[in-house]
Amino acid sequence: MTTKTNTLAEQIDEMRRPAREEHQKYDRETFRRADQLMEELGKLLNGGSKSVAVLGVINGLRREHRYLQNEAIQALLTALGRLPEVEGTDARNEFGIDLCRKVRKTFDDSLFWNAPKVDA
Repeated sequence: MTTKTNTLAEQIDEMRRPAREEHQKYDRETFRRADQLMEELGKLLNGGSKSVAVLGVINGLRREHRYLQNEAIQALLTALGRLPEVEGTDARNEFGIDLCRKVRKTFDDSLFWNAPKVDA
């Protein structure tokens, strides 16, 4: 039986643990693949190709079913809004984390109504 976790960091750690139940296996596979997707995006961006990557994301979203577009947009915005809960800042990411806080504040009622409040 899985114990309920409170923080986003604990939830992420829980997803990394081996699954025992079938739905947990699916959830862990989804987590693993999304994690790999972000790692791949980081590799693409490391080459200095941000504008091309943005076009690729837009093109990829355009090809998806409208419902899946909706789910992807919500997932991305939610992830960005929750990132400040677990990520510290320094000069290399301060601007981006500040943008994430603004995403959180802007969409607080729509996306984060049941999540812990974060200073914005």
